[in-house]
Amino acid sequence: MKLVHEGDPGSSEVIFFHGVNSDGEKAFTNEDGVLWIKDLLPQQFVDDGGISIWSYTYRNDLFSTNSNLPNSIKAQAKSLFDEIGLRKAATKSFVLVGHSYGGLLIKQFLLLLAEREKRDCLNRLKGVVFYGTPHNGAISWPVQRICCFLCCA
Repeated sequence: MKLVHEGDPGSSEVIFFHGVNSDGEKAFTNEDGVLWIKDLLPQQFVDDGGISIWSYTYRNDLFSTNSNLPNSIKAQAKSLFDEIGLRKAATKSFVLVGHSYGGLLIKQFLLLLAEREKRDCLNRLKGVVFYGTPHNGAISWPVQRICCFLCCA
């Protein structure tokens, strides 16, 4: 997990999770090269004492042939659980924001918190924002359509 912007001591935290085949910077950088979670978002919370902003990068190379990748979402959620538990700021309230697969990772992480009865952490969670998260699964394109799309483009 990478600290993108440090807020005032005691301020709340927002943790961003990227989507498929991306990372914690590329996913939140616009076409002008502005990392909006660092350069724009903190300005919105100045009057509230600021917020700390984190990005969580995880391995998600869905199309990789590397068999050493932790491709299980449960393994990734466990890694997140361990990393958040080791942080010194584990007493602050926080919000989780997940894009695409990052939202699915958040859901798995929340299940893990509930299974392990981590009420202290759940009580500090003030919200979850999902965007572009395939809650009901993703539409799988037939291989022929993908090949046609790639060849005819």
